[in-house]
Formats: sequence, structure tokens, C-alpha cells
Amino acid sequence: MSTADFQALARELRPRSLGEEGIDAFFDNWVYATGIPTLKLRYTVSGVAPAVKLSGSIDQSGAGDDFSMDSPIEVQFAKGPPQTIWVRTTGDDNTFAATLRQVPVRVVIPDDVLVKK
Repeated sequence: MSTADFQALARELRPRSLGEEGIDAFFDNWVYATGIPTLKLRYTVSGVAPAVKLSGSIDQSGAGDDFSMDSPIEVQFAKGPPQTIWVRTTGDDNTFAATLRQVPVRVVIPDDVLVKK
């Protein structure tokens, strides 16, 4: 489905009180004008198990300062499943911190989220 197809469907399914103009304004402001953000992850790991400290930040660019989204950070370990930490990114400070039970082997923003390394 294209963006135009989705917009047409949203017009059909909208609450009557919103009107077609409301749907069009939403798409103009949040779909067409916002841009796709680029995310860059920086982090440090300190301490020893079972109290490993992970801290860092995500830089967001390519979208307006008022654009925000929840960005996943995947923490991968040598043993056990990965852990996901969610960080709200905006044009401002996007820092995070977590205490982990073991040292991570890799900390990444998953491939299905647009990232600039």
C-alpha cells in the first residue's frame, strides 16, 4: 500500500467530526513534511556482573525538533536472549541508562530502524 492509498483509506475511515481537511492536514504535517530521522547510537559499558552499567545517547537528525519517536536499543549477550531498551528520541537530549546482569557483546539499534552509523 502506498502512502497515497493509506491517506485515501484514512479519509474513508475517519471520524465524521474530523473531516477530510483534518486527515489532509495530518498527512501534510506528519507524513510528508517531517522527513525520516537518522539515528546514531553512542554508549559505554562499565562495572562487572551482576551490576553492569550501560549508558549512552541517541542522536536524532533529519526531522524537525518537534518530531519524537520511541527508538529500540537491542542489548545482545553471549548467553540468553537479547534485551530491548526503549528510548524516546526528540531533537533534545536522548540519554538512557540501564543496569544489566551480564556484560553485553553488542548494543545496537536493530536493522529495521533507519540508522546512520
